[in-house]
Amino acid sequence: MQKLFCCGLMAIGRQLKKSDKIFMKKSLKGFTIIELIVVIAIIAILAAIVMVNVVQYINKAKNAKILSDIDAYVKAAQLYKVEYDGYPKVPTGGWACLGEGYTGGVCYNGTEESTVNNDFKEFLPSLPHETVTGNLGTSILDTYYYSGGGCNDSNCKTASFMWVLHGDKQSCGVGTKYIDEGFGVTICYYDLNQ
Repeated sequence: MQKLFCCGLMAIGRQLKKSDKIFMKKSLKGFTIIELIVVIAIIAILAAIVMVNVVQYINKAKNAKILSDIDAYVKAAQLYKVEYDGYPKVPTGGWACLGEGYTGGVCYNGTEESTVNNDFKEFLPSLPHETVTGNLGTSILDTYYYSGGGCNDSNCKTASFMWVLHGDKQSCGVGTKYIDEGFGVTICYYDLNQ
């Protein structure tokens, strides 16, 4: 009986060893294609969620910079008015691009107005500008525009600023008018009256 018991244990031992080998072979294969696809899909979904949030925060930061820059231009125009009894005049009439460093010296709405920029430079040494890309294909909107109204030979009685923010339905800031939105941008307007 002892011999039979012994042989039975050996037979079980051999079976365990065979099953261990089978188990080892299965575990050495790695992940199945379904498991890999599921993991890749989960990672892709998480990456998409993170990217949407990152883009929103980047646009908020850019818009905060734009509003800060516009505030600086408005203050420079007010200082100009105190000093020269009026706002800067746009030599060509209409709207002038504010800031320096446009590609080729031309902004979206026309040629960079160096005379107006020089007027602002007296009170704002660094003339910032920002470029906003909307959903208009390749269209790029340079954001800072200035126009004077009721002008005589040297100065204007009123001044207006227009700027473009990243994203639809953005807050233009206190005391401003919302003009239009669409194509992934918001256009804002502010009037200074004498």
